[in-house]
Amino acid sequence: LSAHWRAGLSEKGDFVVVGSILVSGGNCAGEVRLPEGLTAIAPFAFARNSEITKIILPAGLCKIGDGAFWGCGKLEEICASSSLVIGERAFEKCVSLKRVSVHTAKAGRAAFAFCLALEEAELRGLEELEQRLFEGCSRLERCVCERARFMDSYCLSGCGSLKAFDLRRVEEVGSYAFQDCDSLEEIVLGDGLTAMGKVKKKNFSKNVPSFHQIKHIAFSGRKVLTDLYLSF
Repeated sequence: LSAHWRAGLSEKGDFVVVGSILVSGGNCAGEVRLPEGLTAIAPFAFARNSEITKIILPAGLCKIGDGAFWGCGKLEEICASSSLVIGERAFEKCVSLKRVSVHTAKAGRAAFAFCLALEEAELRGLEELEQRLFEGCSRLERCVCERARFMDSYCLSGCGSLKAFDLRRVEEVGSYAFQDCDSLEEIVLGDGLTAMGKVKKKNFSKNVPSFHQIKHIAFSGRKVLTDLYLSF
């Protein structure tokens, strides 16, 4: 290790910290409160930790690195009081996580993919829903991303318990964004929508049957969708 790197290294209980970045917490267990003064959690800092049940993030924390909590199988709760940038796959396969409510400017690809117990997600401030963001969250019933403007492909793919989703601010919806959302009953679309899957707005109509052409693109596999509200 370089002398510069070693100079900033410190150990705080079960944590290894470099400057203001937490680089390792793999030995933590149960309810974990991260130390004050942190600005970031390094990639994979807690990955595969099978003992953490709750994580309390300090005020001032700005970034959670890629895969930081990947595969933390007993993690049930995240508590955050500041706005975060969440890296790719940061909480992927946290199979016990039940609820997420955070303010975030960015959440990377597959950040919450395959969180099999996740029932409710609220990502305040997020404008772009990245590819595979909630893929495979089969118990997800409520998902609120009120500022979302773009949805990438496979964003909610496999969310078989999701019944409704509000797209009134969304401008583009990627391919297979709602694939296998078999409980989906209601979608609300706004007048800013320009593309859904590979279908452009010029091909839209206010008649629900016209959306049969896109069911294999954005809604592939869905069986129940009954109401589609347009405000064009």
